[in-house]
Amino acid sequence: MHELSLCQSAVEIIQRQAEQHDVKRVTA
Repeated sequence: MHELSLCQSAVEIIQRQAEQHDVKRVTA
């Protein structure tokens, strides 16, 4: 259970970072 939650958290963080990079690319 804990491992699954950690994986989900990691995925969310990666998605957030990806979104931030996309925004920077668009603004740049």
